[in-house]
Amino acid sequence: MLYDANVILRVVEGFHSLQLYANAFWVEHLLEYASLNPRSDGRAGDPLMTQLLELYDRFIRHSGPEIKSTVDAFDTTTERLQDIRIQNLTSWGDIYGLVRQVLTHRQASSRHQQAEKSE
Repeated sequence: MLYDANVILRVVEGFHSLQLYANAFWVEHLLEYASLNPRSDGRAGDPLMTQLLELYDRFIRHSGPEIKSTVDAFDTTTERLQDIRIQNLTSWGDIYGLVRQVLTHRQASSRHQQAEKSE
């Protein structure tokens, strides 16, 4: 019985670690995927992008109108995104906006952390 508990604990720890990794690197993997599979037509039947759009739509639908207005109003004109690979997502509309928002937020957080360290 003890062996089974140790195995279960390792599995749970593995799932937790995988979730942390996925949260930290999903944008990186998506950008790499988009650079390997550039499409000019964002409506073409790419299964990964189609699933991501469905998840995004569910998130917006279940989060309420205030989230949608925040996402729609998001503007990065004052931010310079360093990752040129984001251009591969422009034909995917909402996915492009979501990734742009995530990257901009991460850059701002990184600058804020750097500023706090230098004080």
